[in-house]
Amino acid sequence: MPVFQWAIMEANPDPVAGAEQKGTRPVLIASNEEYNQVMPNVTVLPLTSTKRRLYPSEVFLPQGKAGQPL
Repeated sequence: MPVFQWAIMEANPDPVAGAEQKGTRPVLIASNEEYNQVMPNVTVLPLTSTKRRLYPSEVFLPQGKAGQPL
């Protein structure tokens, strides 16, 4: 399956470690296509619809404003 940078896909991080969330969740693919074609892993940014306090490393993307109908 081709994996494209900035695509939103579903991932199941199994096995999980520490405070990682179990189960399938949406992720934004951050690594570029050249990397994705030759490496067994890709770099992803987990997404959530839960609204809570943001940490300094987090960004709020309003629904429909980031080019994706989340």
